[in-house]
Parts: sequence; C-alpha cells; structure tokens
Amino acid sequence: MKFSLLEMLLILFAAKTLIGVLTALLFKLRAKADMAFIVISNALMTPPLILAYNISGLTGGFFSAISLILMGALIIILEGNIYKYWSKTTEKPFLLSFTANLISYPLGLLILKLFLL
Repeated sequence: MKFSLLEMLLILFAAKTLIGVLTALLFKLRAKADMAFIVISNALMTPPLILAYNISGLTGGFFSAISLILMGALIIILEGNIYKYWSKTTEKPFLLSFTANLISYPLGLLILKLFLL
C-alpha cells in the first residue's frame, strides 16, 4: 500500500510524537508545556528527516548511511536544545532527545519499510 508524502509525514509525526511523549513520561515529565515542546519539536524535525530519508534512499550505499546518521545526530542536538532552553522541568534534555530518537528512528524505518514505501 502506497501513501502520499503528506500521509507519510502525518503517520511518522504521530508515531514519533507518541514515542516522545512516552519517553518524556519515563523521564518523569508531566507538565503540559513539556508535552507541547515535544509536539512542536517533532513538527519541526519530522519533515526534514523524511526528506533526508527520501533523498538518501535515492543514492543508497555509504552516502545514504552517513547522511542518515548525520541527520539523526543533528535532530538530537536540535531537539535537545529545544528542550534545554524552553522547558523548565527537563533536567537531561539531550538524554531525553537521544532516548526518544533511539526508539523512534528504528521504529520509523520499520513503518516506512512495512507500510509506506
């Protein structure tokens, strides 16, 4: 079953946001503002990640792996900074971002492979 790019973005945004919220709960974050930051950061980060995946998927090989790793690292840094500067209750913003992405990235690839591509 093929989905449009917009449908792909929405599905992966929903999955990534759910994982982010669950990870935040594991980190004992309960404030509505923290949950809002997770939604905002995922709204900002999911489209570039999908774009990078689609572009790197076209080239394949070594460049593909390197570009995806770099994009993942960039997203962790950007999300970590969003949590660090805008959240009042996040004690370990980069660990939160790393953990959420460590879970969501492989899950996102699985969703793409199984359902969307």
